[in-house]
Amino acid sequence: MYKPHLPHQNEAVPIRIGAFVVTKTGVSRFDLRDPYHLTMTLRWSEFFVALLLVDLVINLVFAVLYWAEPGSISNAVPSLIEAFFFSIETLATVGYGVMAPATLYGHIVSSVEILCGLTFTALVTGLIFVRFSSPRAKFLFAENAVVTTYNGKPTLMVQVGNGKLTLLADARAGITAVLREEPYKGHLLCAGAMS
Repeated sequence: MYKPHLPHQNEAVPIRIGAFVVTKTGVSRFDLRDPYHLTMTLRWSEFFVALLLVDLVINLVFAVLYWAEPGSISNAVPSLIEAFFFSIETLATVGYGVMAPATLYGHIVSSVEILCGLTFTALVTGLIFVRFSSPRAKFLFAENAVVTTYNGKPTLMVQVGNGKLTLLADARAGITAVLREEPYKGHLLCAGAMS
C-alpha cells in the first residue's frame, strides 16, 4: 500500500521573502516525489553537479553490467575502467569504433544503454531549455511608498516601472503583505494578503 511521506509537524523550513525570513512548519525542504520542481529550484552550480552525478552513476551501473560478462566488449581489456569508458561512449551514442558489443549479452546491454542515453539527453536538454527560457520579471520600485486618498479612501500607492527595454503588455500586479499579528490568545501569527 502506498503511503505518501507527510512532513513532521515539528519540521521547520526557513523561507526568504525579500528582506523577511518566514519559517514554515509542517513542510519539507526537498520533495523527491516532484523531481521537476526540485531541479527547477536548484542553483545552476547544484544543477550541473546533480547532472554530473546522475551521468556518472548511470555509466557506472552499465560499466558493471559489461564487466560482469567478460568478452561482451570486443577489443577491450576485461577491466572495469575499460567498461566504464565504453559505457560513456555508448550512453552518448558516440561509438568511436574501436570497442563494440561482441556477444548477445553485450548487444542487449548496449541497446538498453542507448535508449537510456537518448532519454537522458532529451530530459537534460528540456530542463536546461526551461531553466534558460523561464521569464524573469525586472521591476523598478520607487524609494518610498505613500498613503494617500484615492476614490475617497486611504490607499497605499507604490510606484513601479519596467526595468527592461521592452514594453509591458497585459501587465498585472499583485502585492503580498506579511503582517505580524498577536491575537488575543497570545500566539504569534503571520498572515498574507493579496490584492
